[in-house]
Amino acid sequence: MPPELILVSTSPYRQELMAKMGFRFRAVAPRFEENHVHNGDPGELARALARGKAMSVAGDYPHAILIGSDQVVWCDGRVLAKAGTPERAWRELQSLRGRTHEFYMGLYL
Repeated sequence: MPPELILVSTSPYRQELMAKMGFRFRAVAPRFEENHVHNGDPGELARALARGKAMSVAGDYPHAILIGSDQVVWCDGRVLAKAGTPERAWRELQSLRGRTHEFYMGLYL
């Protein structure tokens, strides 16, 4: 029997994406405080967040394949924090309009 596939995420979008790709998986919530990870490099930050999420539940699923992921938005030399509310998300999207920004994706298996 193949190992269980665990998506360490509460993101409905990531869960939907995995399902659309035909993966059989279980989603579990990470037990990881993202605000404890600080790094000036957005790519390294995305990787560290993805790793932290996966490793936060690794002891609970020692024989499973764990997928941790995160995305970081970089604009004007700073990382944009997660919006938290629809209103804040709208303000942040408006602030990005017409400005160059980059998305960094971290993936940890």
